[in-house]
Amino acid sequence: MYPLPLTLTNLTLPKEKTYFNILRVLAILLWVAIAATFIGIPYALLIGLVLWMVNGLLVAHLRSEGVQVSAEQFPELYQTFRDVLTTFNPKNEPELYVIQSNGVLNAFATRHSGRDFVVIFSSILDDYGYDSPEIRFLIGHELGHISAKHLLKRMLLAPAMILPWLPPAYSRACEASCDRYGALAAGDIDGAINAMMTLSAGKMPASKMSPAGFAQQHYQHRDFFVSWHELNSFYPTLSQRVSNLLAIKLGTYQPSPSRHPMAYIFTLFNLRNLVILYVVFIVGAIAMPVVLKARKQAAAARHQIQSLQKNTDDVSDEPAAPATTPE
Repeated sequence: MYPLPLTLTNLTLPKEKTYFNILRVLAILLWVAIAATFIGIPYALLIGLVLWMVNGLLVAHLRSEGVQVSAEQFPELYQTFRDVLTTFNPKNEPELYVIQSNGVLNAFATRHSGRDFVVIFSSILDDYGYDSPEIRFLIGHELGHISAKHLLKRMLLAPAMILPWLPPAYSRACEASCDRYGALAAGDIDGAINAMMTLSAGKMPASKMSPAGFAQQHYQHRDFFVSWHELNSFYPTLSQRVSNLLAIKLGTYQPSPSRHPMAYIFTLFNLRNLVILYVVFIVGAIAMPVVLKARKQAAAARHQIQSLQKNTDDVSDEPAAPATTPE
């Protein structure tokens, strides 16, 4: 993790860019393969339509059940949001919503039909109010996803996201980059660290925690199952994220610890990948007879055309009948 000073030019980690470039090449090849089969295009469109509709229902829930933050509604939180926006200056201002979360401490960003949305769970506001480094960190983290266009990029990378290893690694790098966005927005690295520890244990326990002790867990526990969990996860572990933020505070480079080598093999067989491979297999089993039938029909049509052309050529090659004159 790269230390201070944080600026707009060094918020995105180099490894995120590297992973994205590799995935982009793989995704383009997969998109071309989908288009080349023709039969894959309807399935891709169907999946895209289903995801768009599901996301539309989520946004509908936000707009009808959540509270949209504005100058009239939660004005102090809105001013905090506007202050953080000026740090990153996105092209379009996202809509900010607060939803009741039953004690869950979190926030997220989403996008639908060209509009960006940031959502804060109410419980974190209960703990830290409307203008605190912790809240600024959370808002900055979610705005980081929007500023870095992570939501759009994942649409482009969709076919490659079924692959093992690399997609989770890319997602973890995106989250680590957005923690840097959050730290810059917070303007207080201790507040950013405190917010991350609160996500792990809650506000009261977090106030009794040692950030260094919690960060050390990331280096102490490196067995097979921890490594397997990390490789499967699309988020860095919370202890790792605190370790990264501490590295920013101390201005030191924090190397990543090694993982158990067997975990890389078992990552191929995690439940998520098995389900995806099963779906791909089923779709392939359904599509293959259709493709073969279409090829047979095309071959038969070509054969008929060739036969007609041959008959036409044979007729044209026959000598013309002699002309007869009436007697």
